[in-house]
Amino acid sequence: MTYDYLDDGTIEITGCNTSVTEVEIPSEIDGVAVTSIGDGAFSYCDSLTSVTIPDSVTSIGYYAFYECTSLTSVTIGDSVMSIGAYAFDSCTSLIDVYYTGTESEWNEIEKSYNICLTSATIHYGEEMPDITVTDSTGDLDGDSEITVQDAYLCQCAFANAAAGKSDGLTNAQQTAADVDGDGNITVQDAYIIQRYFASLAAGNTVTWEELIG
Repeated sequence: MTYDYLDDGTIEITGCNTSVTEVEIPSEIDGVAVTSIGDGAFSYCDSLTSVTIPDSVTSIGYYAFYECTSLTSVTIGDSVMSIGAYAFDSCTSLIDVYYTGTESEWNEIEKSYNICLTSATIHYGEEMPDITVTDSTGDLDGDSEITVQDAYLCQCAFANAAAGKSDGLTNAQQTAADVDGDGNITVQDAYIIQRYFASLAAGNTVTWEELIG
């Protein structure tokens, strides 16, 4: 991760290795507060799946995470006052935003032209949940493999629950289906299972943590 010193003596993050998969912005570097993420700092990091931005940061620059097409979740501290135009533009996989402040504080942040960010599910007063991965994670049919069938079963369970019906799963299947560990079985869980299968089918090495972010 690269950075510069600002005129006020604080630090702005300016870039990183574009192959990075997870980023946790530090609140300080060598005792100096990190207060800003610079323009285009993480743009085109298309392997990036999750970002955590601490409470020390007050501004996120223009195009900061532009074209981070694998980004699924971001945690934003409640000290952020401005999010530059197109900072999260073309983040087409973004599903969850964990904002540590309140809904009213979120609404006060300037964040124009960030449709992928504002269209995601906003979790107020929360940080990204801890993830517990077991041998049964994602394996709803119990065959010790992750396949499209597992994603299908997960999606059917969500659809049934949304329609007010029983999800049709055993307790063990419910645990396996809740891959993101949020206590609910949703389309996102099915999506993550499908991505896991697709990655393995393509011959790629992947972990649940990378996909869940």
